[in-house]
Amino acid sequence: MTTIRCSITRFVVLWALGFGLIVAASGTARADSIAYNVLGTFSNGQHLSGQITWNAALNSVTSSTLSLSSSTFSASCSSPSGGCGAVFAGFWGAGTLSKSYEILLGAFLPNSSLFALTVTGSEGIRIMATNVSWARVAVPEESIISELLIVLVGFGWLVKSGALSQFRKRVA
Repeated sequence: MTTIRCSITRFVVLWALGFGLIVAASGTARADSIAYNVLGTFSNGQHLSGQITWNAALNSVTSSTLSLSSSTFSASCSSPSGGCGAVFAGFWGAGTLSKSYEILLGAFLPNSSLFALTVTGSEGIRIMATNVSWARVAVPEESIISELLIVLVGFGWLVKSGALSQFRKRVA
């Protein structure tokens, strides 16, 4: 009778610990990083667009994918420690701007993302600015089943290795 009660108690405790770990890990992993679609339009009609990931814990952009219409500019950046929030690039225009050289300069900041575009060509030098807007992206939730399987494998290993029985002996 004691063996049955002990095994049921162990089963309930293991499930409760595993569920607690899943909830804690899921909540903290998603709370720090938020994806945003970004868009800005310059006075010559060119659109700066793409997606960035803002990490609230680091207070910086950890990844970005950007493109500028009517140009050859396309950039991607990924850095777990941040550093993807600033852009400084030179490139050739495309389409009606194919004979112009362009320079894009700017930074992603939560309250003001100001970008400047300098276009040099046969018409001279033209400097334009735009504030880039941010729109939060709905990110699909990860499957809880994969997290649950990882926890179950971990607890199975703990039970098989005897680490839990050693812990129980020390606590009792």
